[in-house]
Amino acid sequence: MDGDDPLTGDVPAKAQVQRAQYFSKAILQRVGRDKPVTVQVPVDAAQLKSARRAWLRLVVEDISPGEATVALGDQVLPLPRAMTADNNNAIVEVPLPLEKLSANNSLEFRVEKGNFDGWRLDMASIVLESGAR
Repeated sequence: MDGDDPLTGDVPAKAQVQRAQYFSKAILQRVGRDKPVTVQVPVDAAQLKSARRAWLRLVVEDISPGEATVALGDQVLPLPRAMTADNNNAIVEVPLPLEKLSANNSLEFRVEKGNFDGWRLDMASIVLESGAR
């Protein structure tokens, strides 16, 4: 190194971006044909009011392409493919529309019509982000 300090300036007094993650109490749920799973994910109302973006963070197993969706109110969102080996899982994230969120969120996970067997929802959460853009 040439001795110059590459870091200059003042450190911000607080984090520029704040994230908060809120979890459903339901875990290890099997989502099957004609057997949707509904979970509740409450979030802090003040954090929601200041949020600039949100996403669903899930731990899942065995989602084939086009197999899984989640309904948040009247909005149905497709879930990404997550083909996992036996006894393994994957973390997937899906952007959520802020205007559809409330302090008490009900999420219904479904198997779409077709030749699908179903999948496992191990954990569901909502992440809220506020702060600098």
